[in-house]
Amino acid sequence: MNYTIELTNVTKVIRSKEIIKDISFSVSKGEVFGFLGPNGAGKTTVIRMLVNLIRPTGGTIRICGYDLNSDRKQAMNKIGAIIEQPELYSHMSGYSNLKHYANMNHTSITHERIMEIASVVNIEKSLRQKVKTYSLGMRQRLGLAQALLHKPDILILDEPTNGLDPNGIREFRKYIRHLAEEHGMTILISSHLLSEIELMCDRIGIIEHGKLIELKDLRAPSSLPNQKFRMKISDIKLASELLNTKGLLNKKVDSNVIELNIQEENMPEIIQELNAHHIKIYWAAPVTETLEEHYFSTLSASEGM
Repeated sequence: MNYTIELTNVTKVIRSKEIIKDISFSVSKGEVFGFLGPNGAGKTTVIRMLVNLIRPTGGTIRICGYDLNSDRKQAMNKIGAIIEQPELYSHMSGYSNLKHYANMNHTSITHERIMEIASVVNIEKSLRQKVKTYSLGMRQRLGLAQALLHKPDILILDEPTNGLDPNGIREFRKYIRHLAEEHGMTILISSHLLSEIELMCDRIGIIEHGKLIELKDLRAPSSLPNQKFRMKISDIKLASELLNTKGLLNKKVDSNVIELNIQEENMPEIIQELNAHHIKIYWAAPVTETLEEHYFSTLSASEGM
């Protein structure tokens, strides 16, 4: 597997308190990875270690194969980051901000590269305007352009959609998926917007009290032997009697909707039997657990351990 981020047994102790406790996980090239957890769980500490703002007490962090401790310069050249709001100069134009950042970079960044990345994030028409005239969404795109100028392999984003309106969030999600799918960039995102993480990310990691409590593939099909289906029907009493005898009825949702524990392949047989008893089926649909439901059930289970 082509991993671009690798944490192995990483710990962080601050004032004799273990903040991060033996965390290990890897992120692949071209993957969008969501890093989740409640406030104080340790997300920001891990991110600060990834971008070398603080050093781990123990364990190793590798960026594109480079040890962040012993090969710091090579590792950091592979990373672009936005930690909360991007640092921008409001009195300067968007282009001047990018040019200023380019001049501070160790690698040569040309005018052509600035215009290329401005086009990727769709701000090329606003580059000559002063940043103080930008909307919050435009500022976020300019920050993204700044983080991408030096052609990093990895983009690390800590709460990147803070303050954005729904349209700005939707645009930001589109850019992130484009960077991963079309440019093969690895992206690690920390956010509290679980619905957006569910739409944006390929995998997630959940951290609680400094421990990584779960890694989950959001694109993988459910591994449960049975699925839940909900059906709206005309005669809930008769349907309940028929389904109870088969041990399939999970619960009654409301006056004419029931929930079943059943494999999808067995649904035609059930529909046929209900029809045979003159029970009308208005609709039937699988019940899928949202990321929000899974997140809170995972945290709840962790608290009970």
